[in-house]
Amino acid sequence: MANHTKRWQIGLIGLVIVIYSAVLVRNLHESERRSLQLNEVPIAGDHVGIAFRIVEVKPTTSEMTVRVSFRLEGNIAKDPATPSVDLKLLLNEIRGPQQIDLPRGRHIDPMEAVFSLDGNVNQYPFDRYETSIWMMMTKKAQPQPRTGKHKKAIPLSDTVGGLVVAAPQESEPLPIVSSIDASIPGLKFEGQSMERSAQGVHGFKLVVQRWLDACEKGLGGHVPVEWTTLRNYQGHVKIYINPAFGMIDFQALGLSDGK
Repeated sequence: MANHTKRWQIGLIGLVIVIYSAVLVRNLHESERRSLQLNEVPIAGDHVGIAFRIVEVKPTTSEMTVRVSFRLEGNIAKDPATPSVDLKLLLNEIRGPQQIDLPRGRHIDPMEAVFSLDGNVNQYPFDRYETSIWMMMTKKAQPQPRTGKHKKAIPLSDTVGGLVVAAPQESEPLPIVSSIDASIPGLKFEGQSMERSAQGVHGFKLVVQRWLDACEKGLGGHVPVEWTTLRNYQGHVKIYINPAFGMIDFQALGLSDGK
């Protein structure tokens, strides 16, 4: 009887070690499976590099906070962060101004912008959110020589993704090389780049959802595994495994010697 009980104990400990090892191996690349990183191909000539990093997502208020940094290239730059011409950034954020002046000779500091999330938090833990980031960088257009020919009328403005895009007579769109990355524990990000070349507008379409495997959904992130009636014990043992963090809680309930 004693040898049989010892074999049960050794088998149980071995099973726990196997499960824990599997959880650790699974989590080695866990961040890669839920993270997002999109980069555009670099170009030559005058252009603006705009990098977005998602730093916070608030499903309860339907908001996503993004840190935005800039890098200027070509004749529009005194240095990578200081423009040599007056620039204007158009961004479809919901908290601050959508048109931001970037005067020549003034250093451009990183900024934070808040974007709207479209989803339903009441569907937790299966809630899913969509959002779009639209951007445009312009400089003042060069005056065009007048001719006697009649020109076709051009609308004063156009609307793209919530942005009011100025007419070509007023401003000249600059090429943009954009990138975005996101890695927040508990959330999975998906996305793709978008571009409307005619208006000079660039953007990203994003999807945000909770990072829960099928076995975790609805269980608060815990996978219960239970063994009952261990031969000479009256009671049961429960092992709780949290795959997100590689944690195991071994809990023995109501154990007593069966002799």
